[in-house]
Amino acid sequence: MFLNKEENSKLEFYENFFEFENTYKVFDLNTERGFPFWDILRYNIFLELLYGDKINVFEKRSVLSKLKGRIKISVKLLSSLCKLFVLQYQDFFLSESRIKDDKELQFDSYFDQVSSLIGKNIYYELNSPTLKYKYYERRVFDVRVIFRKLGIFTAAISDQEKKNLNTIVNDIESYFNQKIDCKKYKLLYEDFLFDYNFYHFILKFKKIKRVFIVQRGLQKALFLAAKDLNIPTFEFQHGDIVKSTLLYNYSSLQNINLNSISFSRYLLTFSKLWTDNKNIPSKCIEIGNEELSKTVKKSVCNKNIVIISSPQYSHILKTLAIDISLKYPDNRILFKLHPMEYILFDKYLNIFKNYTNINLIADQSNMLDLMRICNNFVAVYSTAVYELIQNNKNIHIYKKMDYRKFEHTTDIPNIFLFENINDFSLQKELKLETNRTHKYPVFFKKFDVESFLNVISNQK
Repeated sequence: MFLNKEENSKLEFYENFFEFENTYKVFDLNTERGFPFWDILRYNIFLELLYGDKINVFEKRSVLSKLKGRIKISVKLLSSLCKLFVLQYQDFFLSESRIKDDKELQFDSYFDQVSSLIGKNIYYELNSPTLKYKYYERRVFDVRVIFRKLGIFTAAISDQEKKNLNTIVNDIESYFNQKIDCKKYKLLYEDFLFDYNFYHFILKFKKIKRVFIVQRGLQKALFLAAKDLNIPTFEFQHGDIVKSTLLYNYSSLQNINLNSISFSRYLLTFSKLWTDNKNIPSKCIEIGNEELSKTVKKSVCNKNIVIISSPQYSHILKTLAIDISLKYPDNRILFKLHPMEYILFDKYLNIFKNYTNINLIADQSNMLDLMRICNNFVAVYSTAVYELIQNNKNIHIYKKMDYRKFEHTTDIPNIFLFENINDFSLQKELKLETNRTHKYPVFFKKFDVESFLNVISNQK
């Protein structure tokens, strides 16, 4: 079954992807190691089928290749290795610190709100070791690169797993009329095996009692390692969970053996609104988020326009940014990169070098900062848009690719859809809250300390 992804929305493709899973029973593919073979590869295959090669930044990047010859970084990694084994801790936090505080120190807002509520912990940091961090004394940078280089914890795909992979490749070609690279997914699966062996060893050796994570359901190796050691996993909601958020949604949990999927034991959410009536295997607990629940006053500056980029949409938003800068030469265009695009900062600078009213924003400003200085925002799709809705900002949705994920919000005031640059126009004044025709949804509730303490204290 061939789908033209330019003409079909992600929602339609998502339904067909579920149909493929049910028809070909890919969740039933077993391995002698007992790993959920299809679920490990599922998300990456979905991305390739939907976006092709437009999301190459989702692929794993070699840390060592970027750090080779840099003595300072090598020392940090060796120091982290010592901390990992020497420090005493009972809670393991997998962290990705993307926000700066007023002292220019990176921190993870999800963990920052709970750090004082738990016992001894260590932050296993996935972000770059070149930055400065809060809680540095208990922060360990990602040392997996050292073990990988030494060949420790590595494992090869088995004959049965190769057979499973060939079955998936053939089934996908039969159903979608598309070919995927078998070698690519063999390497991806072997990456999973390495990660599983690494996490299993660390969690067991350090006798970890609880694992906390913020990674949008991506860390399946860590989930499985903790599960096999009977260690509870607590995942903080990181982004949107809508019908087409594949990592959290399965067509029917009643028809899937839970041993055929990898997931956190608890999913700690921004609000119940995100998880009601969805097929999520984790136990969902509403705890809120202090940072995302903050609101700002109306900006007095209408000259700023923020374009919210992300890897899958950057190829069309770069062109749109230039078109808007030419249409509104007296306005300042702030092109906000997704954290996964920060490594491409210099590339974007070169793209926009001839457009003086386009400013590139990486981690020097977060969404709260931008909402203080701007009323008009442009996006195809982003979790940040829900923050904008809650702050009553003007949101211009570019009708490209999977913009239809927002269809359930288009009746909310201040959301404007446009098809091209000629169709785009700035909204000078925000509509009043009293103009709303329905109860305003609360996407982000304030952090509930009691709810959080209750769930981590009463694990089942």
